[in-house]
Amino acid sequence: MTIKRYVGIDPSSKTGFYIGDKDGNIIYENDIFHNTDKDPERMIHIADTIISKLNVKTDVICIEGFSYNSKGRGVLFQAGLGFIIRENLVRNGFHYYEVTPSALKKFATGNGTMKKEAMIEPIK
Repeated sequence: MTIKRYVGIDPSSKTGFYIGDKDGNIIYENDIFHNTDKDPERMIHIADTIISKLNVKTDVICIEGFSYNSKGRGVLFQAGLGFIIRENLVRNGFHYYEVTPSALKKFATGNGTMKKEAMIEPIK
């Protein structure tokens, strides 16, 4: 019997990564990052780490979609990382669901425009 696992990926320089079971029990939870800021090595390391922890037969994967209104230096990195992760998922036979940032916020808090910092307490 295969046990379905639920995976959440929040691509960033410290990529949030979660694997849980159907009852919400945490199987694995961590921020994935690399000690260098040299790209594409950092992006490849993060994507490879994610792929190494997944199971194509049991995992239901959700990845946070791109934030099209974001500004700043990190936007290009997040876009590059997001594409490298998605490319690795597809290449390795994984299917995934894209979750927009506003849909994720609305699901977690009831408010699709809530700031990330304000999401901590409602999620608990």
